[in-house]
Amino acid sequence: MDLYGIPQAVKMLNSMSEEVMSVVNNFSGDESDDEREKKEILQRMECFNRLLVVASSSVQLYYEKYILKQPCMDSKQSGEG
Repeated sequence: MDLYGIPQAVKMLNSMSEEVMSVVNNFSGDESDDEREKKEILQRMECFNRLLVVASSSVQLYYEKYILKQPCMDSKQSGEG
């Protein structure tokens, strides 16, 4: 079991790419170019925001697991220093 959310992040990215492809495939020809461009920009912004959330969560989890480490004993307990 992965406690740090990597499989969830991969699943989210896959679902985001499927969602974007479905939006691209479902564009109707009735809309003006400006409306299509606005929708495309909004979709890209939403995907970027989701990607940013996933990336920042991954960085935070990496920091908590590998960088933010507390020693099991301080110098008073270990007899050093």
